[in-house]
Amino acid sequence: MQPNILLVVSDQHRGDWIEWAGASFVNTPNISRLQESGVVFKDAICPAPLCVPSRICLARGQNYGFAKSDCQNGVALDNDGVLPTDGQNLYSRLRDAGYSVGACGKSDLRKELKTWGADGLHVVDSRPAWHDLGFTHGFDSAGKHDGIWAAEEGIVEPYLLFLRSHGLDDVYLSDFSRRPFPDYLNTTPTPIPDFAYGDNYVAANAMATMQQMNEEGRPWFMQVNFMGPHEPMDVTETMKDTTRQRLFPLPRGTLDVPEDTYQEIAGNYVAMIENIDRQIGHFLALLEDKCAIDNTVIIYCSDHGEMLGEKGKWAKLVPYAPSIGVPLVISGPNIRPSEVTAPVSLIDLTSTILELAQARPLQHAQSESLRSYLHGETVRDEAAVRVSGMGPWRCIQSRDYKLVVGYHDGLSRPEIRAGRWSGEMSHPMLFDRHADPHEQHNLAEVEQGVAQQLFARLQSDFVI
Repeated sequence: MQPNILLVVSDQHRGDWIEWAGASFVNTPNISRLQESGVVFKDAICPAPLCVPSRICLARGQNYGFAKSDCQNGVALDNDGVLPTDGQNLYSRLRDAGYSVGACGKSDLRKELKTWGADGLHVVDSRPAWHDLGFTHGFDSAGKHDGIWAAEEGIVEPYLLFLRSHGLDDVYLSDFSRRPFPDYLNTTPTPIPDFAYGDNYVAANAMATMQQMNEEGRPWFMQVNFMGPHEPMDVTETMKDTTRQRLFPLPRGTLDVPEDTYQEIAGNYVAMIENIDRQIGHFLALLEDKCAIDNTVIIYCSDHGEMLGEKGKWAKLVPYAPSIGVPLVISGPNIRPSEVTAPVSLIDLTSTILELAQARPLQHAQSESLRSYLHGETVRDEAAVRVSGMGPWRCIQSRDYKLVVGYHDGLSRPEIRAGRWSGEMSHPMLFDRHADPHEQHNLAEVEQGVAQQLFARLQSDFVI
């Protein structure tokens, strides 16, 4: 029997700011409920710490910036990437397997084209590209900053149109004019009411779409694309009240903002995570009400992490653990609860979902199915590695070590975004993942043999 599949993807939720990673200062009872009845992958990374590349990698089941020697590289190198409508993606495969395929929120699969439109279907020359990608239901909307940039250019997208219908568009645009990109320092609450807050809007539409697909009687797949906890720190007053009295751990390294400012930033970041958890609670209640929860696989993950001041850095793009690490849990029927410490990648969800759905695998996919973990059948090879990359750098990590090449802390954000990896072992950084989980000590000179072995894996398994 083909199960329903609910995939919840947040934006910029770092993998160690969640309860199962020891972050007791984050309250996520609904995600913890998934943990108790599912498999938690405690060493999950994204293929690229940037929205569009990571999400296109997931859709294609391929690593960032790599291609097998017998095929073309189909994944984006920067946020200007666009997922082709060639049928080679997760969503079209699910549709072809008989699924209703829905998504709501910011998919980031075609945002560079700015063709969302009022219905979020990316209609070009009377043809909805949204359907050509494989989606049968739902819509695509812009992210936080993209929605503002679209409005400035007079481009229509669903969320701002929704705000306009409630007389809130000018309120929203005025608020964001005080939140430049990127902005962490403005932690004042947004004047937008709770019902119209971005992630609550996404959740409400996702609920309606799930209900519609469930009533159609076919197996369904639903991807919920939240905008948070991505900066800016635009939480509602209600959300801010939930974290006002808490203290959060300070980042390691030089803190470049006052401690009280950091506490405000961290509080808003956590408030966004906890708001997403509340929406997941609504999804679970709907599934229970419709008697669908016993046949629904539920997955929670994020597209990439967030440095949040660690090593004096913010946002993503860099190869350090807070930037590339993501939360990942899979819960559902016949899944045996467990914790997995083997390294896995976000792209492994692609093959996992297709296998669960009894759908055809993707050609040239570098994704490895996690299904055996879900049933407690096998353990991945101890020599398993997973990779991530961005611009000029690549990293490869095993259970014990992590090697980064092509990166140094002097690189600026524009240099990373515009850079391309040389294919060489330049600026190597090697970290012992057990003895040095916070990546403070570069062992590349001391453990040259280990570094060379990992680099050889990088070269033998993947090509530019």
